[in-house]
Amino acid sequence: MLETARAEGIDLVKPLNREQTRLLLESSEDVPAALPKAVLCAVSTHTEGSSETIFDPERLVRWVGISRLEIDASSHAISASSFRQSWKDALPEQWREKVDLASITDRHVLSESSKMVQFRDYTLDFGAGVDGTGAAESKSAMGTKRKWHEKFRPTKKTSNP
Repeated sequence: MLETARAEGIDLVKPLNREQTRLLLESSEDVPAALPKAVLCAVSTHTEGSSETIFDPERLVRWVGISRLEIDASSHAISASSFRQSWKDALPEQWREKVDLASITDRHVLSESSKMVQFRDYTLDFGAGVDGTGAAESKSAMGTKRKWHEKFRPTKKTSNP
């Protein structure tokens, strides 16, 4: 949607009219129609009786930051400075100064030296107790599972004479 806004010359800082909103919603052909609507609802406000949609800068900056972090650093840690630059590049000029790792502290893991950042995947914490020990247990249990090709391998049948 942000790429479409740039391509169509839509200023996200100003209120959007119905046509601009429609263009943003229809720009993503390869995703279900409900997804762009949900994203738009999550990062904007729509006043009753008005045909304008207004983006909330704090919510949009946070959403873009989490999305960029998941894309850039989901499998390995990356430089915090390069992540911040990637995050800023995805935003309109007027909102780039709002980029701050503190706004997404619940979604990232920062190295002790604060030079590397990685996406925090909450699915690994599923089933963990208050002390967080379940995450390590679930990781080790995942390694002991059989691979799919072993699981679906035909079993040998012995013939009885």
